[in-house]
Amino acid sequence: MMGFVGSGWDGWMGGTPDASTPPIVTAHLDNVVMAQWNGIA
Repeated sequence: MMGFVGSGWDGWMGGTPDASTPPIVTAHLDNVVMAQWNGIA
């Protein structure tokens, strides 16, 4: 999983957190796939 906070001009993400953002934000994952990277062969 990867997450990041969008910038003010990232309209597709809804922009940055502001006064309307709740103090706790929860993400629910539906599917998780794990793999091990062995480096460059």
